[in-house]
Amino acid sequence: MKKTPLLVPVFMAVFLAVCLLQPVNAQINVAVLDVSLVSQNPYPAEPGSNVNVEVEISNTGNAQANNIVVEILTKSPFSLLQGQESKQTINSIGPQSSVMKTYDLFVNTDAISSIYSLEFKIYSVSDPSTYSTKTVSLSVQGSPKMVIESVGTSPKDIEPGGSVTLDFSIKNIGSGTARQMQASLNATSSYLVPILSGGLVYVGDVKPGETKNAIMQLSIDSLAEYKTYTATLTLSYKDESNAAGSDTFSIGIPVIGSIRLDIISVEPDFSRGQLEIEVANKGTTDAKSLEAILMVGNQSIGIDYLSQLKATKKTTFAFPIVLEGNAELVINYIGPGLQQNRIVKDITLDFEAQGTNGTMTYLIGFVILVIILYFVWRKFFRKKHHTHHTHTTHRTSHSHQAGKSK
Repeated sequence: MKKTPLLVPVFMAVFLAVCLLQPVNAQINVAVLDVSLVSQNPYPAEPGSNVNVEVEISNTGNAQANNIVVEILTKSPFSLLQGQESKQTINSIGPQSSVMKTYDLFVNTDAISSIYSLEFKIYSVSDPSTYSTKTVSLSVQGSPKMVIESVGTSPKDIEPGGSVTLDFSIKNIGSGTARQMQASLNATSSYLVPILSGGLVYVGDVKPGETKNAIMQLSIDSLAEYKTYTATLTLSYKDESNAAGSDTFSIGIPVIGSIRLDIISVEPDFSRGQLEIEVANKGTTDAKSLEAILMVGNQSIGIDYLSQLKATKKTTFAFPIVLEGNAELVINYIGPGLQQNRIVKDITLDFEAQGTNGTMTYLIGFVILVIILYFVWRKFFRKKHHTHHTHTTHRTSHSHQAGKSK
């Protein structure tokens, strides 16, 4: 009797199982949901401003998705604007179909330039615990914005024929880094000339919120007038996308000269009963509305006024006479910028009263005059006496000779 091989039944069983299972798998239909970015406006987003984001929720499966919740999970640097809902329900999305959703977001002012992920969670209304997470990428890029915080000058008073150092304090109040910044200064007048490379300075990178200084030097022509000259400061840089940018500022450079009041002499005038103090303006511009006060022992002795003291000129202030003590001369005046100024000069007074000094002088003069008159008189008297004696002698001799002749 011939036996049937065991392998044939086994093969047939496997074949039938595969045939039965294949149709069942082919009939399983599921919804496959995804989120993708459609648009970002503006692109890139700027820190401190709003951005509108449109996303597409697509069903790439072969079954319809019903009652789906799409929840946006915002985190720094993004936040939903007021009135925006973080959760949006979609009734249905057919197979190979999609639905568009938009969101208005705010970008934090301190956000740095980067690519950020915006996260979405998708789940069924009936089963929130079962969800999938999807992300889209948003671009944030700040833009630099430069301001001049202050301008320092050294010396403070800019005079014709001198030079001045300008110290510009430059701050980036924008949201992006200004890279490879250069500062250039161009004066509108030929009287203001940069010293060497003083008109161009390399500043470097300036980050948001950072302050840097640009120091420049100018020479002031001796023919420059007393007025404010204008100059243009230009800041050139590149932003974070390597695009060139620049900011321009108008700068005023006041040439006003200086006032330097010095005491030349202090003398009493006994004939007028006053103390005269001579003061010179050794500066390069005029002092106006001068008020001079003489203080002795914290008390005001007198006040004198002068409407104007020109540069390189001098004047004399007069006060009631004071012979001794430590005094102060206080001078209030208005400078070229119409600002009120005050200087205080220390004076030591040490004079003799005219009575003592004058009597002694007259006495000495009188003695000298008597001595001179004495010598003049003596010389004249002796000469006259000698002449008379000579004449008498001659007459006596002549009479004697005449007697002999007789």
